[in-house]
Amino acid sequence: MELRLEPVSPVDLPNAAVLALSPALPFLVLAYIRHSLTMRSMRAEFALRKRELAELSRAVVRHHEVCSRIRQVRGPAPRRHHLWRALIGDRGRRSRREGR
Repeated sequence: MELRLEPVSPVDLPNAAVLALSPALPFLVLAYIRHSLTMRSMRAEFALRKRELAELSRAVVRHHEVCSRIRQVRGPAPRRHHLWRALIGDRGRRSRREGR
């Protein structure tokens, strides 16, 4: 008795892969749903070590110092105009003052 191997067509390989993975698909979907629901109810844990916490608070203080010094150097900030005021002008403000 001779054993003959027939050539495998390119279509048979993806079909075999889909057939092999099909029992795992429901498990993967259920695991994804369970994981999503679990992550929604859990709170993220963020813990810093003692030295990291000290470094973070020092950096925040430095940031505020630098920002205030920049504000002092620049002087008072110019008043910003809103987009709608730039488009329609000062009509809305005048009509409110006149009681319209």
